Amino acid sequence: MEKMAFDFYNLLKERFDNNVYTTERNVTYTFFASLVMFNHYKPHEILLEYNLNENGNRKVDAYIPPNCKKNGLVMECKYDRKIPSHKNSPKPQKAGKIFNDLFRLASFNDDKKTIKWFIYLTDEEMINYFNNINNKLNDFFNLAQGASLIIDDTYLKNKSATFNGEINKNGINKININCVFQNDLPNKHKLKIFEVNTI
Repeated sequence: MEKMAFDFYNLLKERFDNNVYTTERNVTYTFFASLVMFNHYKPHEILLEYNLNENGNRKVDAYIPPNCKKNGLVMECKYDRKIPSHKNSPKPQKAGKIFNDLFRLASFNDDKKTIKWFIYLTDEEMINYFNNINNKLNDFFNLAQGASLIIDDTYLKNKSATFNGEINKNGINKININCVFQNDLPNKHKLKIFEVNTI
């Protein structure tokens, strides 16, 4: 899995090194490209916008079912960046949406051989927000590679109401996140990949 993350990082870095305009969708498809180019996945194995329930109101960006040779992978990708107009972004809401994605990933229970990844790319605006100790989220964002963090009601209760208002825990009370990869990118960007597990 470390190789998978590093292959993706290298493709993403090439994109930023060449100053190519990048959106969240571009980041997601760059990840899929790395799976196909370097990690022996076939395009037909990747299920996009996968429904987690029959109503279709809880989706993840992609699901790759497990097979006899490889674990499955379910993933969400988020790219937070400054608004081009330079107006203030709703940073507490953005942070809350990240945790909402983490809990949504944790709710995936179709099979036990599937790894749950949250891929997060951001620029200096959210980096500064997370590093502000008053927001009480620096332990999340600065989680070292290989380290883990438990997120439960105790962790969430001292965060802002605006932040918590974005989170639907989908009936899950406690999750464990592990930072499996992190690295800097040009233009003051940072890539973090978290593996999510339900406790």
